[in-house]
Parts: sequence; C-alpha cells; structure tokens
Amino acid sequence: MFTLKDACKYSLVPHRLGFCGPNEDCSETFLNYIEGRSSNIAEIKEILKKFKPVYYYCKRIAKSNGTKDPMDERVLEAYWIGNDLLRKARYKNGGYLHHSYHVWQRKPFNPDIKLTDRMKRICQISVRRVGNNYYAYHWKERIQRLNKEQVENLKYYTKANKCLSKN
Repeated sequence: MFTLKDACKYSLVPHRLGFCGPNEDCSETFLNYIEGRSSNIAEIKEILKKFKPVYYYCKRIAKSNGTKDPMDERVLEAYWIGNDLLRKARYKNGGYLHHSYHVWQRKPFNPDIKLTDRMKRICQISVRRVGNNYYAYHWKERIQRLNKEQVENLKYYTKANKCLSKN
C-alpha cells in the first residue's frame, strides 16, 4: 500500500538538498505529518503541488486515467513506484510518466543543478533486500517497505525509462 506519507518521504530528502519543491522549507511540516504529529492532509497536498515536476507528472497520470485528483494515492504510487495507471500514461517516445523518466530523461527543474550520472543513480529509487523484506531507497534513505508487486513495478518502469537513454 502506498500512502500520502510515503510521497512525503520520497520528497523530503531532495527538497532538503535543494533539488526540488517550494522555496520555503517544508521539512518540519512533512516530518510532523510522517511522524503522526499532524493530520492536515490539505496542507500536505498543497505543499506537494509545489514540487512542480512531481505535480506535473501526477496531473498527467491522473488525466490519462480519468482520475480527478492528482494527489490520489494510486496516482502518487504510479509516479514514485509504478503501477497499472502508467499503462495509459506514456510519452510518445514510449517513456512512462514515472520518477525514473524525470531522473534519466529530463534536466533538473532547478537550472543551477547539474546532475551527474552518479547523482542520477542516487536519485533513482532503488530496491534493497534486508532480511526477508524489500525496501525502496531514495537518496540513500530507506523510504518504505515494498511488496512483491511494487518491487517488480519499480524495477520494470525504471529499466524501461533508463533504457531510453541508450537509444
């Protein structure tokens, strides 16, 4: 299951590094929500909309699937991890509207940032096995536990989008 809290976790580290998100620091607001000290979902969604690339992709995923809310948890999961909503959310070049597309096919939203291939690999969401469980990592931070379907989706969409760079 993917939640709004997971979307905040994925957004938090790159925001702290200055790669994306609003100009004002939203770290404390995200942490309060993630840790259960706040339940202001409307405020969280408004902040997430300020992550312009993420919101752009989520609007396109939602529209492609007839969903009205770009901040719907299934839409957010499609962007960050991948799910069946991406079947209808593709670019003309075959790329999926997934986080990996933005990492490997687009320039950073902030023009002052130059992402090296090493930085792209760290930004790319990766899967690591810890004991019998699988976890998603973003910017070297463990974000969430993944089920088998999520692991397969993340690997599939990441590989599909990364391979476009080689064509």
